[in-house]
This record gives sequence, C-alpha cells and structure tokens, in this order.
Amino acid sequence: MWPQSLLRRTEGEYDWTPVSEVKLGPQSSYRFPDPEHRSYDDWVEFGKNEELNGRLLNALDTYQHALAKFPNGYVAQKSAGRLAAALLRFEEAKQLLEPLQARDTTDGEIAYYLGLAYEGLGDDAHARAAFEGAQRLPFFQAAADLHLGEMLARTGDKDGALKHLTAAAHVSPDDVRIQEELVVVTASAGEAAAAHSLAEKGAARFPLSYFLAEETGKPNLVQLANDPYRVLNVS
Repeated sequence: MWPQSLLRRTEGEYDWTPVSEVKLGPQSSYRFPDPEHRSYDDWVEFGKNEELNGRLLNALDTYQHALAKFPNGYVAQKSAGRLAAALLRFEEAKQLLEPLQARDTTDGEIAYYLGLAYEGLGDDAHARAAFEGAQRLPFFQAAADLHLGEMLARTGDKDGALKHLTAAAHVSPDDVRIQEELVVVTASAGEAAAAHSLAEKGAARFPLSYFLAEETGKPNLVQLANDPYRVLNVS
C-alpha cells in the first residue's frame, strides 16, 4: 500500500485565511495611555497584562493605583484582593475582599480567596464558612474541598476530612496533592486496605510521586537519597 498524503502546502496559498487578510511584518497592538490618561478599563487590563507576564508585585501595585483613582472599582479591588492572598499578604487580602463579599455573596472567587486569607490568619471558623461558599461553584469546588479536608483533618474530624477529600478527588482526579492527602486521611481513619488500594491506583497515575511510591511499599530510594528535601516532603 502506497503512503497516503496527510498534509500538503503550496507556497503563497492560504486555506484558512485569504491572502488579502494576511498582514506581514510588525503587528499592531493596543498601547496603554500614560497613567494620568488611563481609564478604569485601562488600569484593569494593564494589571491583567502584568499578571500574565509574571510581574505579580507590579500587578498588585497597578490595581492599587486603579483603586486610588476609582475607589469603587469592583474588578480592580477583587483582583487586588485575590493577588494579595496569592502573595500571602493575608491581612491586606482580608481588608480588600470582605467589603466585596458583602456586596456579592454569590461570587465564588471572592469566597475562595477570602477563605485563603482567613486560613492564613488562623481564623479557621471564617475560613471554613468561606470555603463552604466557594465549593458550591464548580470552578472552585475541588480547591475548596481540598482546604476543607485539610482543615477538618487538623481538628481530628477524619470522617469530615475524608468526605471533602473524596469529593475533591472526584472533581479533580488529576490533582496529585488531593490524591496523596486522600491516602493519608484514609489510612489515619483506620482503613488500611482502602488506603493501600488508593495508593496503588495513585502511583500508577502519578509515577513521580515519591509519597505514593512510599505508601505502596516501593519507595524510590535512589531518588530519595539524591535530595533530603524529598524525604522531608514525604514525611
């Protein structure tokens, strides 16, 4: 059987875009105005651009400048609060996000990052309420259930922790952190056989997890010996 052609290209011919619409050379892009001439949307988009390029501190500074000029800017304040929580500036995140949650109690993004802020400040009661609000929205369900499982495990509520971690694993089966913690809590709840079974399945799915390899009784001693922090992480 002769080989079959899968891809053919002819110089100067464009199947997807007509040649008349193809623009060669430097492409035009929107240039943000100088700070004194920026609109509210300009400030928000400039902050997003900073975030996408990994300049998180600059982005937070941009959102704060936007709020100084537009004090009631909902999106800028939410973005600043979210970023403050991600940067572990929990008190700042709390001050930014609490007023917004009062304005919109259905916003799962606010609830989740406010939960992180409360948790970072050691206020588990408010953190739990915030995460329970966030878990009702699909996008934040797995992350919120993970934090709820961790919080309940710390207080000794193994059944509650197992419930939330199981739910998180169902929603996000490709999250290795969830799978590892589910094994831990299952074992601590006295379900040794179930924990071993979960570890076996998890190790097959996440072969680079030193913890899951340890739990199956097949630790990668060579890799663990290469870096003491790997041993500490497993512990």
